[in-house]
Amino acid sequence: MSEQLSLLDFKLQNIEERETKQQQNIQKELEEQKIKEHLSKKSTAELALILRAICHPKPDFGDGNTWRGYYLEEFSRRGKQFLIDLNWPIERDSLYVNLHTGCIKTLGVELSGICGNKEGYEHVWAIIEHWEPYRKDKPNTYLIKHLQDKIKTEKENLEKCSKGECSHGMGINTEKKMAKEALRNAEIELHSERCRIKNVFSNFN
Repeated sequence: MSEQLSLLDFKLQNIEERETKQQQNIQKELEEQKIKEHLSKKSTAELALILRAICHPKPDFGDGNTWRGYYLEEFSRRGKQFLIDLNWPIERDSLYVNLHTGCIKTLGVELSGICGNKEGYEHVWAIIEHWEPYRKDKPNTYLIKHLQDKIKTEKENLEKCSKGECSHGMGINTEKKMAKEALRNAEIELHSERCRIKNVFSNFN
């Protein structure tokens, strides 16, 4: 008799656990739907501003550390329309500049590299977060800053080499040679960008 009761209790406990888990899943789905509806009402400009300012946006309500996943899902849902709403070019050969390195690529090349889909805009969030339309008539301030930081770093590396210190464990002579080459290339590229700017403004005037 006691064994039968124990088996019955075990079955009842399993039923209660399943029901509890089902209720939790339902609650989670309702919360996720509420978040998605909330983000769908935000303007494109607001979503873009938040994602570019905060890599992992905080929740507007509820629990959790970040809503990044929900943001990216909303970006993917809007797709190409996101760029249109921002008045950003959507042609695949449009030039975009990277906010971190100042390198320039076409929209099509970057989208293809991100998602492997030559026609898709599912990963448009990566464009919004790390790129913006390139203006040939404006200084590439992102490139200038990147090169200035690069020049500073390589000069510091050369200073360490002069003191007999290795930064990367490849030997003084090797690291000195690499630092000199990197420094020279960065200085050449920076000079080229500054000359381009002068020519742009000279033609403009």
